[in-house]
Amino acid sequence: MRTLYYNAYIITMEEGIGILEDGALLVNNNLIEDIGNSDDMLKKYTNNNKVDFEGKIMLPGFVNTHTHSVLTVLKGLAEDVNTIKAVYGWMTTVNEIITEEDSYILSRLGQLEILSSGSTTIVENSTKMNGVAKASEELGNRIVLSAGKIHDYELEPIRRGQYIYNKEIGKQTMEEAMLLIEKWNGKADGRITCNLYPHATETCSMEILKEIASISKNEKMGVTLHMAQNTREVQRIREVYDKSPIEYMESVGLLNRNLISAHCVFLEDSDIELMGNVNSTLAHCPVIINKRGFTAPTLKAKKEHVNISLGTDNMFGDIIDTMRYVLTSSRIRTGIIEDFTSKEVLEMATLNGARAIGREDDLGSLKIGKIADFIILNKDSINLLGYNSENIYDLIVLYCDGSDVEKIYVDGKKVLDKKVDTDLISKVIKEGLKVSEKIWSKLETFDL
Repeated sequence: MRTLYYNAYIITMEEGIGILEDGALLVNNNLIEDIGNSDDMLKKYTNNNKVDFEGKIMLPGFVNTHTHSVLTVLKGLAEDVNTIKAVYGWMTTVNEIITEEDSYILSRLGQLEILSSGSTTIVENSTKMNGVAKASEELGNRIVLSAGKIHDYELEPIRRGQYIYNKEIGKQTMEEAMLLIEKWNGKADGRITCNLYPHATETCSMEILKEIASISKNEKMGVTLHMAQNTREVQRIREVYDKSPIEYMESVGLLNRNLISAHCVFLEDSDIELMGNVNSTLAHCPVIINKRGFTAPTLKAKKEHVNISLGTDNMFGDIIDTMRYVLTSSRIRTGIIEDFTSKEVLEMATLNGARAIGREDDLGSLKIGKIADFIILNKDSINLLGYNSENIYDLIVLYCDGSDVEKIYVDGKKVLDKKVDTDLISKVIKEGLKVSEKIWSKLETFDL
C-alpha cells in the first residue's frame, strides 16, 4: 500500500537533502519510494492514501544502541550506588528472580517508555529474552536482541571482588544464546534480529570470547558488550592479561566495526585509537555514567573517528534527553564549548546508531530506498519556539525531550500515537506496576 505523508517539516539527516520545510514522503509498504516538496509530490501522486501532518516536524526514528528495558523496575532503587553494587548487586539479583512472564511485562513497560521518546530501534540487553522479544513483537518497534548474556565467571561474587570461573555457566549461557537466535532472528517481518552478547570483558574468559568471535565472523553477526565501565574491570583485565579491555578484545578477534562497546568510560588514548582504526562503535550512555560521577572521552573518540552512537541504558528511556547530556558532559570534561554541534549529536542517535548495527543502508535517515521508520514532533511545543533551519538542531538537542514526540512509525506503520493510544499506555503502566511491586517485595529479602 502506498501512502503520501505531506505538509511536514522534514529533517532528513541526509547531507544531500537536508531539511524540507514543506516536505512529503511517499511510503510503499515499508519503504520510502519518494521524497520531496509537498506541492510537487501532491501533483505527482494523486491516487494514493494521503496523511496531512499539518506542518509538524518529521525525523528518522532514533536508533538506541544500549538498553536494558526490564530494569525499569529499579527506578529509585539502584541510585546513589557505584557501578559494582548496581550491576552485580541490584541488577544481577533482578535478572535472577524474574520469570519470563515478569520479563515480558516489565520489558513491555520499559520498551514503551523508550519507544514513546522516539527510539524506533533498540539494542536490548537483558535476560529472560523470550519475554522481551514477545513485548517487542506486540509493540511493533524494531529490536536487536543481544543474545545470551554470555559469561563464564559467576556474576554475584564480583560484587565482593571475587572472580570465580565456571565453565558450565559459559556453556549454558552460550546455548541459551544460540536457542534465542534460532527462535527469534528475522521474526516479526524482520523487525526482530539478534546479535551476540558477551556480558563484559571481566566476566568472559579468553576461550569463550574467541568462540564468540568465531561465530560472529562465520554468521556475520554483530556483538555487543559492556566495556571499561568501571575501574575494577580495567584493573582485573590488566592483572590477568596485561592488557586494557580494548586490547583484550583485539587479542581475541572481536575488535572490529561489528562490535558495539557500551560505556567506554575508562579508556586510554591508545584504546580509542585502536577503536578508530577499525571503525568500531562506542555506545555512549551519558545519563547513567554522569549519575555515577563520570564522563566518557567522547571528544577524543570523535577525533579518532570512532563511531559514537547513543544508548539510554537502564532505568531511563528518553534518548532526546540523552542528547543534551552528550553535550553538557563532554563540555564539562574538556572545557571546550565547540566540541560537538547539536547536529552531530543528532547524527549519533540516527545515522551512527544505524551504522552501529550494520543497517546504515536502510535506517538512520530519510531517503529513497530506506525503511520508513520515522517520528513526528509537536511543532507547537514551547521547546521548539521559533524553530527554523538555522536553529532546529539546537532546539531539539538542547530543549526537547521525549514528551515532544507525538507519533511513531515503524516499517511504514503507525505503532504509537500518544494522544490516541492512552488506553494502551495506561494498561502497560498498570500491569508493569503490579509486577514491579512483586519484585520490590522480593528484593527486600536480599542484602543489597
